[in-house]
Amino acid sequence: MCARIPLLLLPSMRASDTVREKRPSPLLHLRPPHNRERVSRQNIVAKLRLRIKTLEEKNRELTSATQKLRFHLWCRTCAVGN
Repeated sequence: MCARIPLLLLPSMRASDTVREKRPSPLLHLRPPHNRERVSRQNIVAKLRLRIKTLEEKNRELTSATQKLRFHLWCRTCAVGN
């Protein structure tokens, strides 16, 4: 277990300096939500890209199946006509 080390003030520091250091910067308060929003947008974009890729693959499969079916129906039509 780690022993607690008391906060020691250096000779050049005043008590008000330590309080000021602990207070978060106003800019730091603004950064996390923007960062979360950016990460959220990146996640949405990644999901949409994956969905598009999946749909394109499914489209290729269905196009291939449709072409085979058309060819099969065309051959049956030709065979019935002869």
